[in-house]
Amino acid sequence: MIKFLKNMPCKIEYTIHNRKSSIVEALGDFKLIDQVTPYQNVYYLKMSLRKYYFYSIVRRTRPFFVKFYINNTPRLIIPLSKSFFSSKYYFYGDKSGFGYLDLIYADSVSVSEINSCIKILINDLSPLVFIFNRMRKDSLFHEAIRSFSCVKSSEIAVKIDLKGSYDDYFNLLSKNARQNFRTANNRLLKDSRVVNFFSIPGKEISNDTLSKIKNLYLDRIKSYKKNITFIDRLFYNSYDLGFYGLSHLDFSEVFLLEIDGELAAFMICLSDKNQIIVPRLAIDNSFSFYSPGVILAMSAIKEIINRKSDVKIIDFMQGQEKYKYQIGGYEHEVLSLEIS
Repeated sequence: MIKFLKNMPCKIEYTIHNRKSSIVEALGDFKLIDQVTPYQNVYYLKMSLRKYYFYSIVRRTRPFFVKFYINNTPRLIIPLSKSFFSSKYYFYGDKSGFGYLDLIYADSVSVSEINSCIKILINDLSPLVFIFNRMRKDSLFHEAIRSFSCVKSSEIAVKIDLKGSYDDYFNLLSKNARQNFRTANNRLLKDSRVVNFFSIPGKEISNDTLSKIKNLYLDRIKSYKKNITFIDRLFYNSYDLGFYGLSHLDFSEVFLLEIDGELAAFMICLSDKNQIIVPRLAIDNSFSFYSPGVILAMSAIKEIINRKSDVKIIDFMQGQEKYKYQIGGYEHEVLSLEIS
């Protein structure tokens, strides 16, 4: 499909990709890294397609990727899932292990380019409903469509900034937060607990450790959800991208905290550019007296800073759990938008 825009000295055309092989080929023109978040990393997208048939059944959708060219150059992909039974289109991944959703961008894409592309698509596919969930408010895509989209809901996510040394970071925390961290450590010392903190690159994680992480996570869910069904266990053991991605991605890592040889907490991280996303952090409730989540997060932050990497942000994502604020977190918005 080719469009010549009156107000733009350019030619815009697009191709539609709704088969796995075609989508993988379409992604080939875009960088493997350097996207908005690790969830738009091409490796992550390709990995998700291996498991998508399960989500197609649950969501009753199929992948529908639209690749736009401007003056014959690939500029962006709008990754969608199309309903089997209606003219509704969702962000690809909104029910399948993606914490944030966005477009896939080439370098230096402008808001006006995005705006023109989405308007062409709306016109050509009309009548339709676009439902864009889990979009960060600071997204270029949000900037491009906010004048003609409707905010259906919003969530609060929490992230922290890393500036300077670990001491610089620690001293910027509130007095109460610093004292809580010291208290948790003192409790461990007083009770003569043996504490072990370490990290493992995702691809090096053993099946035994991965199994322990999954079991701890399921136990955590069980603490607020009365029953864990067979389907729940099947999902987390076989289809959940959070755990599957941990052991299959080069940019994944897990931080672990053991107390007396038992797994007390884990924190899964996905890294990209200058940021780290934390899709999973869970604790064993039997160790809650020692605040293992806070100790693990603070220990991980210290290691990340001491590596002298380019990481400037650690995003603990959606949810307003107390520990996120104790470690210096501040809020940002994640939106659900609709165009109809």
